[in-house]
Amino acid sequence: MNKYLELIAFKHTLFGLPIALLACFLAPVPLSYLKLVGIIIAFTAVRAAGMALNRLFDEAVDRKNPRTALRALPQGLITRKEVRTMAFILLAIFLITCCFFPFGVLILSPVIITLLFFYSLAKRGTPACHFILGAIEFFAPFCGWWVYTGNVSITAYLLGFGICFWITGIDLIYALQDIVFDRTYGIFSYPAIYGQRAALLLSRALHILTIISLSLAGLTIHATWPYFFSILVIACFLFLQHIQVANPKVFFRYNSAISLCLLTGSLIS
Repeated sequence: MNKYLELIAFKHTLFGLPIALLACFLAPVPLSYLKLVGIIIAFTAVRAAGMALNRLFDEAVDRKNPRTALRALPQGLITRKEVRTMAFILLAIFLITCCFFPFGVLILSPVIITLLFFYSLAKRGTPACHFILGAIEFFAPFCGWWVYTGNVSITAYLLGFGICFWITGIDLIYALQDIVFDRTYGIFSYPAIYGQRAALLLSRALHILTIISLSLAGLTIHATWPYFFSILVIACFLFLQHIQVANPKVFFRYNSAISLCLLTGSLIS
């Protein structure tokens, strides 16, 4: 079981799932446990499917990279057929769950799946791959809001863009670990093409936009002070992350804290 959980980086769901649940606590509608469960199932399934697809497409590259060579698929602990089967089942669960959501979300589901495939391949041809990942993450709070409230508002867009900017920014930082490898093997990450300084400047700009978007989202629904206090704490975590970019061990720690802080602030508010 551990090898499958490692394959889809299940522990990273800790900072992914709260993003999709923001609407459940921020939206001005009564709490619905049925919708809450549906959002959890859909997000967990599509996120895990995306990770499985990424591992599948990146197997040859992962085998050459010292940082990823010990993953289950490059080591042969899991077969490609198993990964394909897992991805297919997870995508099926996602699509079936979307059938119970508003029709617009169901229509968007193939777009999200297409972006998952495109992201896994984009890094071989464009440094915009980080923005594609951010676009995928945009749909987590956006669709979560749509499912939970039954409509789309400016708040949904602002939350979506806030998360999009955040994830794109941290993906740029994460890619710094492989800048030498990417240049050697022709991987089109932004840091590999434009350098570390340019990547960090762009990441900082995106994280400033993150704070602005999330703050504006709170203003549109008249959120109370705990929400805005959580945004202040998030800004501190982002700052700490930027001054410790040379230490990849803080990546999961800080971003999990950011996600849980945002969810907690929303819940208390």
